[in-house]
Amino acid sequence: MGLVTNAPQHPCVHMQRPTPKERYHVVCRECRLERLFDVVDDANGLEREHAEETGHRVVVGRVR
Repeated sequence: MGLVTNAPQHPCVHMQRPTPKERYHVVCRECRLERLFDVVDDANGLEREHAEETGHRVVVGRVR
C-alpha cells in the first residue's frame, strides 16, 4: 500500500509563472516598415511580400 498524505501544500506549489508571450518583430532595413506579430507565419508573410514588392532587405526577429 502506498503512502497517502492529505497535508496541505504550500500555495506556490500550484502556481506557475506566466510564460512570456513570444512576438515577432518585422523590420525593413531600407524604409520605415516595422510591425509586431503574434504569429510567426504572419511575420514571415509580410517579410516575403515586402521584399518581393520592393526588393528591400527585411528581417524578422523573435522577441519576448
